[in-house]
Amino acid sequence: MPKKQKILVIHLEFPRWKTAKSWGYQAQLGFNVGLESNGANIQSFIKLYANKNSNNWMKAVKERVGAQKFDMVWMEVVHSEYSNDFLDFVSELAPVRLAMLGESLCYDENECFYAPVLRTRCDVVKRQLAYFTHALCVDEADVDLIENECGKRALWWVVGVPEWSIVRSIQEPIYDKASFSGPLYGARIRFVEHPDLSRCMLHLTPMENSGIHPKLFNATQMLYETALRALPVLAGYYNNAYVGALQNMRVRLFRSWIEGLKRGIAVVQLPHFVKAFPGRIYEGMAAGRPVITMRLKNRPKAMQLFEPNKEILFYDDSPEEIVELISMLQKDKRIARKISENAAIKLRSHHTMDNAVKQILRWVEKGDIPVYW
Repeated sequence: MPKKQKILVIHLEFPRWKTAKSWGYQAQLGFNVGLESNGANIQSFIKLYANKNSNNWMKAVKERVGAQKFDMVWMEVVHSEYSNDFLDFVSELAPVRLAMLGESLCYDENECFYAPVLRTRCDVVKRQLAYFTHALCVDEADVDLIENECGKRALWWVVGVPEWSIVRSIQEPIYDKASFSGPLYGARIRFVEHPDLSRCMLHLTPMENSGIHPKLFNATQMLYETALRALPVLAGYYNNAYVGALQNMRVRLFRSWIEGLKRGIAVVQLPHFVKAFPGRIYEGMAAGRPVITMRLKNRPKAMQLFEPNKEILFYDDSPEEIVELISMLQKDKRIARKISENAAIKLRSHHTMDNAVKQILRWVEKGDIPVYW
């Protein structure tokens, strides 16, 4: 019987649900389920975004890790900036250290104007990559950048969803309009204010924002922050209970999110900064809704993932195009159902979390490049 891989995973999490809701379950704690289903023995930690008690957090991690060694370390490195001391510590824990890049590294001047932090993102990530052996890149263009400029093995990372989240049958929508759920920034404002689009697309509050779980999430994070400030050894001791509580809440919140995506006749993804299909594309398909999203420029591999007009609907850069696509779905419900069914089949065969992790492990161990279509 093959030896179980022992893997240390450090996930990014945000201190309050207001910001945490934008960081998908499948980009962090959802990986735990995929790793365990592929036979891994994992130890997880949570790195809170922009937490002021980073030194205490490092003490908590060291306390929990002790003298253990691992086969691999997986860490988020785009939104999490680590000290060199901590990265030195991590580099001694495992021969394989996998950096996870859930965002693009390069942005144009207009995007940097809206989010100035993007100007330094590439340099911050490059500094941290010096301590890693492998990298997962959600943006296919970053693979060459990392291999050529950083000398690391890099893999294009295609997002997956938990198989249980993919619908078995298509449910009737509540509204005869498409839906968009997400923050408004940049070009999105122009889209939602377009008079024709506003008549056929709803900007819905996510269902996950209601109920008790966002409050429990915030309370759990506050307790952990208090432990980090006062007694980091205690935070390390109770780490597994903390991670387990977050995992439970994240699953419940993700279920509510998927249910909320079922309310409209289609899920619209408005313009976004990341040069890849974001998680909402896969989540909308999992919910059993046609997904309308912007065509990706200069990303030929990503554009092969789903077949246009059969599994997904594309627009270029205008609200009018989205209006036309929504109108088509309103007039012919059979087209909407067929696209939804086809997309769900593609997800189940190619884009589950278990399959995504299996392909990553195979690439690390054998060098096999995944086939995503």
